[in-house]
Amino acid sequence: MLTPRLGTKIIVEVKQFEPNREERALLARRANGDVVVMGATPGERVRRAIRSAGPQLKALAVNGEPCLLVVYDAFDVPSLHTRRYAVLTAMRGLDVIPVDVPEDPGQPLVLRPVRPGPRKKMTPAAHTSISGIGVISAAPTGATLDVFHNPHATYPLIAEALSAPSVQHWRMSGDQSDWVPIDHM
Repeated sequence: MLTPRLGTKIIVEVKQFEPNREERALLARRANGDVVVMGATPGERVRRAIRSAGPQLKALAVNGEPCLLVVYDAFDVPSLHTRRYAVLTAMRGLDVIPVDVPEDPGQPLVLRPVRPGPRKKMTPAAHTSISGIGVISAAPTGATLDVFHNPHATYPLIAEALSAPSVQHWRMSGDQSDWVPIDHM
């Protein structure tokens, strides 16, 4: 059971991800005992959900309420679409690894640190009305909710406003390379 802080209003939009035709075919092959490999562009479904929900949530948050986009993956297997890395890349962009190629072919390539790159959906100028993205996951003990906070939110969600043993809040690390748990209890 979620326990919102008394007097806190949170606007929520829920999007459910369904397997597409290719994924259904792979799941059917897997059910027949075949070994299958599934892949996707990290965060693509979450990016689409952000694009779809952004204008609606912005229109509803007229009084400064935090807005939460919640996604649920209806796949019967753990999905690439709602993992922490998918949410991270949807929000801050795909990973880019700059490579310095020396003029002298005898010298090694230099790999620079990984940094966020293209396809970011949450920036200081984009989708600031979405305070965070929640991911509902099935667990043996019941459903869980991971809340990934948008560092650019105009109206941030305060972790204490949405707390329960089954809810975990996350903030982006300083270098935007991963998620760091928010301890609020």
